Amino acid sequence: MLKPQRLPKRDTSMDLPYWLEGSYTLWDKTHAHKVNSTVVYLGVFRRCNYPMTSPYTGQTMIVHNCGRYASFDDIPSLSWQMVTILEGCGAGLACLIAVIGLFSCCVDDIIGKRVAKFGGLVQTLAGLLIGGGCALYPHGWDSNEVASVCGPSASKFKIGDCRLQWAFYMAAGASVASFMASFLSCYACKNKGYQRAVRA
Repeated sequence: MLKPQRLPKRDTSMDLPYWLEGSYTLWDKTHAHKVNSTVVYLGVFRRCNYPMTSPYTGQTMIVHNCGRYASFDDIPSLSWQMVTILEGCGAGLACLIAVIGLFSCCVDDIIGKRVAKFGGLVQTLAGLLIGGGCALYPHGWDSNEVASVCGPSASKFKIGDCRLQWAFYMAAGASVASFMASFLSCYACKNKGYQRAVRA
C-alpha cells in the first residue's frame, strides 16, 4: 500500500504553479524599448507573475502574485482543464489508499490478498491518471497565455522559449511512485506462517 509520506508529493505537485517557466516583457508604446521583463510561472490551474489587462486603463500589466484562475473556464486551454480533472482524480485516489494504509496500521489482519489487490489496482489507476495528466499538459501549450510567455514558436508539444519546472517532474515522479507502490501491494498481505505464530 502507499506510504503516507508519499501523499504530500501527489497533492502538492498539482496545486503548485511551477510547471512551466517563461518570461513576459512589457514594451513601451512604440515597442522599441523594454519597460519590464518578469519571470512567469504557469501551472495547471495556478500561475505566478502573470500578465493581465487592466480594467481601468486597458493596458497590460504584470500581477506580481501567485493565484488560481478565477473559474474553471478561465483555465487557458481545454487540455489544461482535462489535466486538472485527471490530476485531481489521481490525487484523490492516492489519498484514499493512503488513508486505508494508515488504518491498516491500527486494525489487525486488515490487509488480505483481496484488499492488497484492490489497493494495487487503485494505485495503478491513480498512476495512470496522474501520468496521463503529465502527458496531456504539453497539448495545452498552444494557448494565447502560453504564447505570450513562451513566445510565438510555442505550440502543442513545442515549449518555445520556456522550460519545464520541478512541479511537473514531481507529478511525473508521483505517477512512477504510484506504479511502484502498486507492484509492492501484491506482497502487502501477511505471511500465513507469521499469522499462525501470532495466534498460537
